[in-house]
Amino acid sequence: MDPYNTAAPPRPWWKTTPAALGVLSSVGLLSGFSLPLGLLVMIAAKVAVWMLPPWRWFARLGATFGALLLLTIGAGLADSSTTAGRARRMPSP
Repeated sequence: MDPYNTAAPPRPWWKTTPAALGVLSSVGLLSGFSLPLGLLVMIAAKVAVWMLPPWRWFARLGATFGALLLLTIGAGLADSSTTAGRARRMPSP
């Protein structure tokens, strides 16, 4: 038996990198539908990134700023589409 060739115990699926990246990518999508829902998912993504996967601090910091950027883009796209819809429905003077 070789003591140096031991397999690491498997991690739960929610502590893996793809799960954290999935939560991060859902921030932009859900903030396009609803800003409060996007804020809630962004908080969950920040907690997931800082607590779950074994990333270095600069990767975690980059993912945090990326989530904020996705939230801003998604909310901006949702706001511009609702503003454009309101402008079309207004009667012309």
